[in-house]
Amino acid sequence: MLYRYVSVHQRCFGRFTTSLTHLPLKKPSRPYAQTTSKPNLPAWPTRRKIGLRALKIANFIFAVHLFATYAARPSYMWGPSMLPTFSGTDEIVLEWMLTYRLSLNSLARGDIITLDSPIAPGRLICKRIIGLPGDTICVDPTGQLAPSTEHVIIPKGHIWISGDNAEASRDSRMYGPVPVDLVKGRIVARIWPPRKWAAFPSGGGMTDLGSSSQ
Repeated sequence: MLYRYVSVHQRCFGRFTTSLTHLPLKKPSRPYAQTTSKPNLPAWPTRRKIGLRALKIANFIFAVHLFATYAARPSYMWGPSMLPTFSGTDEIVLEWMLTYRLSLNSLARGDIITLDSPIAPGRLICKRIIGLPGDTICVDPTGQLAPSTEHVIIPKGHIWISGDNAEASRDSRMYGPVPVDLVKGRIVARIWPPRKWAAFPSGGGMTDLGSSSQ
């Protein structure tokens, strides 16, 4: 009885499994999503981009250096020798150098110039041109350093300079004519503070721009 039951059960189960193997397999209606995409991360600059950026910065710094050395630059004024034209403290002027580097013949009487000190090498000073080559100049009109009747003829390639505040200035009255090769540039404007803006045209004089801008 037991054997017969087992054999019947095996035959029924075998038919069931055979019918399952012949069933058609259905394809999924929606394909599986692809998971191989990369996240959107910020791209690091390439070595070439970094090199080009560094080259542009270096070129800009080099151009600024060339302009400040050979064309124009701001300069800080201090000292009492140019009173009352400059107060001597907290003033910034614009120094124009290109004209004098191209031609020293552009120097004119009355120009406010910057030059290397003839008695203190490496020190930059600011004075006014009083005489040009060939001029006859009174050494000291005040008579303090030399008789007011003493005159000199400025030799070729030299100029006579003086501070606007003669009592506090060391200039040609003490060391005589100076070589034009020491000239570095001409003061063309006062740019700081804004209330004292002024232009200094060649040949002397001053155009006050600060009061008109207020």
